[in-house]
Amino acid sequence: MANPELKNELERSRQRVAELESDLVKSESKWRSVLEHMPQIGVSLNPDGKIVFANQHFLDLTGWKFEEIYLKSWFDLFLPEDVREDVRGVFLRSKEQKQVGPHSQYRNEIVTRDGSLRPVLWFNVLTQAPDGSVADITCLGIDQTFEEQARESTEKANRALRLNMAHLRTLVETIPELVWLKDVDGVFVTCNHRFERFYGASEADIVGKTDYDFVDRELAEFFRANDRAAIEAGKSVINEETVTYKDDGHTEELETIKTPMYDDRGELIGVLGVARDITERKRIEHALKESELRFKTLHNASFGGIAIHDKGLILDCNQGLSDITGYATEELIGMDGLLLIAESSRGLVMQHILEGYEELYEAFGLRKNGKEYPLQLEARNIPYKGAMVRVVEFRDITERKRAELELKDSEQRHRAIFENSPLGVVRFSKEGTILDCNDNFVALMGSSKEELVGFIAERQSNLKMYEALAMAMAGQASSYEDYYTSVTGNKTIFLHAQFNPVNPGQSPTEVIATMEDFGERKEAQDELRRAKEEAEAYSQSKTEFLTNMSHEIRTPLNGIMGMLQLMQTTGLDDEQSEYTQAALKSSRRLMNLLSDILDLSRVEAGKMVVQRTPFDLPKACEQVCEMFRLTSAQTGVALKCDIDALLPRMALGDAVRLQQVLTNLVGNAFKFTTHGQIVLSAHRLPDVSSNEYRILFSVSDTGVGIPDAELGTLFDPFTQVSQGYTRTHQGAGLGLSICKRLVTLMGGAMTIESEEGVGTSLYFAIPFGRSEQLPKASPSKDRGQAVVEKSFSILLAEDERVNSLVTQRILEKDGHAVTAVENGRQAIEALQARDYDVVLMDIQMPEMDGIEATRAIRTGLAGEGRASIPIIAVTAYAMVGDREIFLNAGMDGYVVKPIELEALRTVFAEIRGGENELA
Repeated sequence: MANPELKNELERSRQRVAELESDLVKSESKWRSVLEHMPQIGVSLNPDGKIVFANQHFLDLTGWKFEEIYLKSWFDLFLPEDVREDVRGVFLRSKEQKQVGPHSQYRNEIVTRDGSLRPVLWFNVLTQAPDGSVADITCLGIDQTFEEQARESTEKANRALRLNMAHLRTLVETIPELVWLKDVDGVFVTCNHRFERFYGASEADIVGKTDYDFVDRELAEFFRANDRAAIEAGKSVINEETVTYKDDGHTEELETIKTPMYDDRGELIGVLGVARDITERKRIEHALKESELRFKTLHNASFGGIAIHDKGLILDCNQGLSDITGYATEELIGMDGLLLIAESSRGLVMQHILEGYEELYEAFGLRKNGKEYPLQLEARNIPYKGAMVRVVEFRDITERKRAELELKDSEQRHRAIFENSPLGVVRFSKEGTILDCNDNFVALMGSSKEELVGFIAERQSNLKMYEALAMAMAGQASSYEDYYTSVTGNKTIFLHAQFNPVNPGQSPTEVIATMEDFGERKEAQDELRRAKEEAEAYSQSKTEFLTNMSHEIRTPLNGIMGMLQLMQTTGLDDEQSEYTQAALKSSRRLMNLLSDILDLSRVEAGKMVVQRTPFDLPKACEQVCEMFRLTSAQTGVALKCDIDALLPRMALGDAVRLQQVLTNLVGNAFKFTTHGQIVLSAHRLPDVSSNEYRILFSVSDTGVGIPDAELGTLFDPFTQVSQGYTRTHQGAGLGLSICKRLVTLMGGAMTIESEEGVGTSLYFAIPFGRSEQLPKASPSKDRGQAVVEKSFSILLAEDERVNSLVTQRILEKDGHAVTAVENGRQAIEALQARDYDVVLMDIQMPEMDGIEATRAIRTGLAGEGRASIPIIAVTAYAMVGDREIFLNAGMDGYVVKPIELEALRTVFAEIRGGENELA
């Protein structure tokens, strides 16, 4: 046994050696590839100092080919004579010591093929063989030629720069302005002697510090803000500053120019500041402004024109007089002032001059263009250059006179409106006293005007009206509407009054009220309200009737369809199978008719609720097309689904109602199309807002088309294109009516385009909200082909015996075990007795209904371990909101009667998250 084991061990050793040799070859290949392609020099020498490897970078640099230097002496071929032997000695010592030592990195020159020298920075690595001897030395190098040239250029540039800096420094120190330079962080880099005086410190003490080190924070912030303004502007910024020199405490006005500085790459390096003393200039400017202000005050002391005259001769005037009269100032000085007065007023003006009259009075002026204008004059006698003269103010009152005339006209118009208004109009003082009223108010009150004017509204006479009036007196408009007895007590009316304060929002001067007898209008409104309530009650009754009828019809229909489905599983012959299928088809038509009637009723009653939840928009359209693939194949009519690539993947809207509309339209198209094609398309329209999409849908066919005479009534309920006894298509005529109303509910509009014998196209556009939610993963199997892959123990709660029997047999034939009970209480007792996989719960049952039973189960009444059992609602009701009510009660799914096996399979799959099985 030992001999075979030894052989096996030797074989394993040989395999390990082979693997190591393979790894070694791969490693050498990898590192040789690295050396070959690296952008630096790579050379390998054998223990004799001969070249065994050189990469392309080295060959390009020296001008040799590898076959020309292979196994040639490195020292004789590439090293200058003056260092050749020294380097050879270092190589031999490194080989003997088996380490590179201090020569792992050094610098020397190599000789190229053309005899030129190249400075190289070397890095040496010694490789040992397995026996410890030196295998080779790998030399990696970096060509230093360009670095040396760059150093020489830099040194030359630095010498020139130092010279320029010296010249610049001399210039900066010579100019009388303050000069400084800061970096981008506001740190001083340099400054001149004048700036040293400003901060009272030497340049050495200033450099490296900021303004915050020398002045208070507020002033430092001001300086820093100016720096940032220059940086942000990208150009010089000029501002004025008042500063105090720290060396002697004197103050100067400075004009500062701050300029951003950039390097040759365009990067910001700092801010250059230059400031000049503008103290004297500012003093001169200030004196000039004061002089101008005194001059303006003298000549523009009035809003009107000013003239100084001596016995009518104008000695001086302001610009205002020139503006009013049309004469230039030069023309006015020296003119007889009476020439500025219309001839009709000169006598009056002359009389006032002679009498020294100093009160306001009105006259007519005369402009240079000869036109007269209304004028207000006021004069004073004053001493002027040693004599008494007269100062006159001219005021052009043309606009005031026009306003007075307009006010008078307005008052007359308002008076006419006041008197002729069809409403009763009354003015109250702010104390509540009637100041005035029109004839309609007098007639409304059944009194005389004399009895009403002066009447004081009091709290005790009519509290509500008094409170409305008091609110208006406080500045807020108010109204009153109620039965009112007139102030004389001889008339009672239903009064509508509106109180509006004069000067609203301020302190009202009075209140204007309009009043009318609202009796007839109130009666009409009451009648309208009663009619509305009756209509709503009728609509509610109709909805409840239809709901109950739906329940009463669906319940036996469930039994009929269930029995027919059970018959299909009993091995019928062809004739029996045909009859059964026809009966099922008729039952489904009846069920669809019930759904359409309920939908129409809900829309008309305003109880159809449109959901707004995220859904996959393209998928919703594609699912509609998939629904009709079999119909397309059976009829030979092609069905095309044209989905715009720009359609948003996810949208906020009601996917169920959208699919209901599209399904109805495509179904109608198949009814009226015998050849050609049907196209369902969805295209994105331009957005009108940032939070909504607008999608245009259309369903087009190549069917019989619709006559123009029928288009006007096409969307009316119970309307079909073919009328009378010659109808060629099935249906109650509700589909298009429901579609249009659903589209309207979703915020869209629908239109139709048709040509008889050519085809029909229906278009509708709907807005959808934007949704960032990602689409949910689809179940692995199609909903219409849901398969339950194992049998389950099912508890069925159903009070109607036929429906219970049908549902039980359908499920048993599908391989499930079913226990049936008649109400919710029995369902709880059954769950307490044993475990089930799922509960089918009818909603309307005696003793305890399905919702009450579900809530009891969820609270643990049937046992804590059964509180989370899947519960599926089974109901003949189909009203809007039912699904939400059932799910909120704790149910997991929802099946509408008549029940079909595929519907049950689908809901089983849904409550298990698309896994098609129950836990």
